[in-house]
Amino acid sequence: MPADTSVLELIRPAVVETLDGTWVCDPPRLPILAGEDLAGAYVRIVDHLATGGYGTYPDPAAGDGVPNGREPMIVYHAHGQPIWRETHEFHELYLHLLCAMAQADGDVSSSEFALAMTTATRLADRNSIREARYHALVAWRLRLQDATDPYVSLLRRHDRADAVHVWRTLSDLAWVDGYCHPGEARMLAQVEAVLEITDAD
Repeated sequence: MPADTSVLELIRPAVVETLDGTWVCDPPRLPILAGEDLAGAYVRIVDHLATGGYGTYPDPAAGDGVPNGREPMIVYHAHGQPIWRETHEFHELYLHLLCAMAQADGDVSSSEFALAMTTATRLADRNSIREARYHALVAWRLRLQDATDPYVSLLRRHDRADAVHVWRTLSDLAWVDGYCHPGEARMLAQVEAVLEITDAD
């Protein structure tokens, strides 16, 4: 771990995996003070980490909510830069759906992981603070096993041209190995139904 152990001591009991500048934590193992529940402890610890230059995903201050006890917590080191505590809803929806498609065939390949991370970097548009959050989002999402909804249904909130671009990217990913697996086909069908895709698209 980096030198700032005074901040990271808060998460040490919960760390289950250490990556390059990133820690995967199990939220129920976080230290909970008297009178706190898990949600209160999570918010307190995330806020304290931010003061020490560490970001998290999910981050309640960015509107991500609090893990329900079955989801991981990703902590990343921002290397002395301010923590990105806002959300760019469309970009993050794009990444959620990309990761869900990567998981749809039951296994995430190294090329699918690389594509998700490359897309996160591109969407960050040379903003290293935003890029760190997007990479943490990808690391978090690829550890989930739940269904794609409600993410697919959220596409209808956004500009249709942007949403159709996401559909095309998902379709390319589904066929990247020359075969569209049943899980991938189901997810594409969900997206196509939400966007009312036609031959003109």
